[in-house]
Amino acid sequence: MSRHPIGETAMTGAERARRYRLKHPPVTNGVTKQADPDSTTQLTEQLTRAEARIRDLEAELARAKAEIAGLRAELGRERQRHGAAEAKAQKPPLTEAERETKAEIMIKGLRTQLRHRQAELRSLVDWKNTTGIPEKGGMSRTTYVKVAKALHPDSTPSDADRAEGVRAFNAWVDELKTAVRRRSA
Repeated sequence: MSRHPIGETAMTGAERARRYRLKHPPVTNGVTKQADPDSTTQLTEQLTRAEARIRDLEAELARAKAEIAGLRAELGRERQRHGAAEAKAQKPPLTEAERETKAEIMIKGLRTQLRHRQAELRSLVDWKNTTGIPEKGGMSRTTYVKVAKALHPDSTPSDADRAEGVRAFNAWVDELKTAVRRRSA
C-alpha cells in the first residue's frame, strides 16, 4: 500500500530529491583546509633535500658502475694471462666412421620412436572405431562410413553396399537401446 500524498497531488521525483537533500546534509570525505604558508615552505625544503639526496645517490651509483667495469676488465686480463697456460683440452673432431656410427644410432632411436607413435595411433583409431564412441551413445567410424556410403546422394550404391549400411545402422540402434536399458536398470 502506497503512502498518501502530502497536498493535493503527489510529489515528482525531483521534488522528493530536493526534500531529501534539505533533510540530509551532504557527506564529505574530509575537511579541506587552506594551505598554510609555513607547511608549504616545509614541503618545498623537504623536496629540495630529497632531490639533493637523489643526485648524490645517482653519482654514487655511477662511481660503483665504473669500479665494477674496471674490476671486470682486470679479471679478463688475469684470465688471459693464466688461461693460456691452463687451456682446456679441446676434443678432436670426429672421424668419418665415428660420425656415421653416431648418425646410425640416432636414426635407430628415431625409428623406434616412430614405431611407438604408429602403434599408439593404431590403438587410438581402433578404440575410436570400436569401443570408445559407441559406449557413450555415438556411432563408430566404420558404422558411419557404411551408412553414409549407402545414403550418399552423389553416388549410386550397389544393393550389397545399401544392405550393409542398413545392417550396420540397425546393429548400432540395437547397441544403443541395450546401452540405454543398462543405464536405466
